[in-house]
Amino acid sequence: MNVLIYVDDLPTSDDTLALAAQWLARMPAHVTLTTVATQGRALLEAAAARLPLAGRAVTLKPGHGHPAKVLDAACEAEAYDLLIAAPAGRGRLAHLVWGSRIGKIAQCVNTSLLIARRVPPAIRHILVGVGAADHSLVDVRLAVRVAEAFDARVTMLHVVSQVPLIFTGLEQMRLRLDAFLDSGLEGAGTLEAARQIAADAGLTPDIRLREGLVRDGIVDETSEGDYDLVVIGAHGDEGWMALLLDDIADRVVRRCPISTLVVCGVPQWI
Repeated sequence: MNVLIYVDDLPTSDDTLALAAQWLARMPAHVTLTTVATQGRALLEAAAARLPLAGRAVTLKPGHGHPAKVLDAACEAEAYDLLIAAPAGRGRLAHLVWGSRIGKIAQCVNTSLLIARRVPPAIRHILVGVGAADHSLVDVRLAVRVAEAFDARVTMLHVVSQVPLIFTGLEQMRLRLDAFLDSGLEGAGTLEAARQIAADAGLTPDIRLREGLVRDGIVDETSEGDYDLVVIGAHGDEGWMALLLDDIADRVVRRCPISTLVVCGVPQWI
């Protein structure tokens, strides 16, 4: 695995390095560290000393400019499997003026992005969003791969939209899980296939259903549960579906209170 890690002189870089250290201890990889901070190489050397590299070489690449542009150029120049970064941690006023740094990074880069937030001592519980389309199964396979590496449990979340179900009556909007899986409704088959992927890996996932908007359902579930990591997809569909997926991923990237892995394409390491 080829991993790019962004750090700077902001406090949130401690989260980046804490999550990167956990990841590299379980998922060995070649590491490249980059920054746009004025300390440049000295800051990168200090960051490398905090990672479990076990004598492996690390590439240090100081850069200049806005982090999103630097990371976009880096990911275009080399095929990274994963980018690890953290939000800037700005207050509300600064966020209003400057916008979301991590949101801009997520929009720019062409690789999967691991966002470090509220990093726990260990990743023990993973939430993965499962939509109606087959591309959700890529996210499930990745979540299962990470769960195997971290010896973690997996919960699968499917958000049932209220829009098509409002015309079928309120009782249908409160389907029990078994009834939903047997219902033939959109998403039921994908959710069953996701459960089988986990079962093939020897895992018994919990499955959660929520009603409402997908983007809000994922954030609400992570806020209310005991999760350490959420996995969502940002896959290359076309037309209105691409806009929908971009909206969901962007909302979760900006608002999710815990570390988030945004899956781009089909990662080779799963």
